[in-house]
Amino acid sequence: MVRRPRIGWLVTGGRTLATGIVIVFVMNTITRASEQTPGGGEPPHPEKRDPAEIKKVNAAPGTLIKTLSLKQKLSLIEAHLASAPTTEILGKLFTDVRDAELKAQATDAGGELLTLYNKAAKEVPQRYLEALRAAATAAASATTGEALGPYAPLEDTIRLLLHEAMASRDKEAEALYQPLWRNTYTEINGIVAKLFDDAYQNKVPWTDLLADTSGWTVAASSSFKHTFDAGLTLVNEPGGQSRSGGVSYTRADTWRDYVLEIAMKIDSGSVVFYTRIGDKMDTKETPGFTLGTKNATIPIEYGKTYNLVISTIGNQMTVTGDGIAWSEENIKPTKSRKGEVGIVAHAGTTATITKLRARLLR
Repeated sequence: MVRRPRIGWLVTGGRTLATGIVIVFVMNTITRASEQTPGGGEPPHPEKRDPAEIKKVNAAPGTLIKTLSLKQKLSLIEAHLASAPTTEILGKLFTDVRDAELKAQATDAGGELLTLYNKAAKEVPQRYLEALRAAATAAASATTGEALGPYAPLEDTIRLLLHEAMASRDKEAEALYQPLWRNTYTEINGIVAKLFDDAYQNKVPWTDLLADTSGWTVAASSSFKHTFDAGLTLVNEPGGQSRSGGVSYTRADTWRDYVLEIAMKIDSGSVVFYTRIGDKMDTKETPGFTLGTKNATIPIEYGKTYNLVISTIGNQMTVTGDGIAWSEENIKPTKSRKGEVGIVAHAGTTATITKLRARLLR
C-alpha cells in the first residue's frame, strides 16, 4: 500500500518560504535574548549559566517552530473549508485531520489551536460524507459497475467511522453513523442485486486467476504446501501438529461484487473458500463456506471433481453446480465488503483446483 504523505500537501509555494523566514527570525531573536544578561552586561560564561535555563532556551526554538507549523496547517484547513472544496480536496483533508501526529501537536499546544483542531476534526468528516453521498446519489441509476464507483468510498468511509466510534465507545458518533451505514448498505445491495443479473454477467469477460501465479500470496503454515502446475494443488499434512494454511489472490483486494467459476477435486480433508477477504480469513468477518465431508457447509464426495459457480453480490452469496445449491442470502453488514479470493486447506487436506476464473462486476 502506498502511504499518503502526511500533511505536506497543505503547505505550498510562497507559504513554505514565508515559514522559513519566520523560523529563522524567531531563532535569531531567541539566540540574542539568550546571550544577554538581565543587567545588560557581558553574558555569563557558558559554564556559569543555569543548566535549567540553558535547557529551556535550547528547547524554545523547536517548540515555536512546531507551533507555527501547526497554526499554518490548521489555518490552511480552515481556508479550504471556506472555499467550496472539491470531493478530492475534502478526501485529503479527511486524511490530514485524522493524522495522529497532527492531533498530538494540537493536544500539546492546547488553547486556541486545540479548539481549531477539534472544530476541523468534526467538520471535515461531515463535509466529506456529504460530498460522497451527493456523488453516490448521482450514480444511483448507473447501468455499469464502473459507474457505481462513487458508492465505494461512501461505503468505506461510513464503515470506518462507525467502527472507530464503536471501538472508542463514542455513543454520539455511533448513533450518527449507524443509520447512515444501514441505509447505504441497504441501498447499494438493492442496486447491484437488480443490475448484475445473468444477462449483465454474461457480458463481462472472464479473468483466469490461475494463470497469474505471481498475484497470489501464501498464508503460511509449516505443514502446508502448494504448487502451481496444471492448476493449483493444496496439501496440508495430517497430524496434531498441522496447522491450516492457504493462498489468496491479493490483486483482487479492492473487488466488491464478483462471480467465480471453479473446478475442484478434494481427495481428503476440507477446504474453506473465502471472498471479500478483509483483515483476515475468518468466516466471522468474511463471506465464506467449507467444502468437505465432516462439519462442512457444503458436503462433497472425495475424489470427485466439482464444477461450481460462486457468486458474491451485495449481501448475497451463492454456490451452485453439480447438484449443489447453497446460499447465504443475508451476509451480515459487519462482514467485509471488499477483498480478494482466498482458499484455506485444513490439516489432512489434499485438493486440486484445475480451473479458477472470475468476472469482476464492481
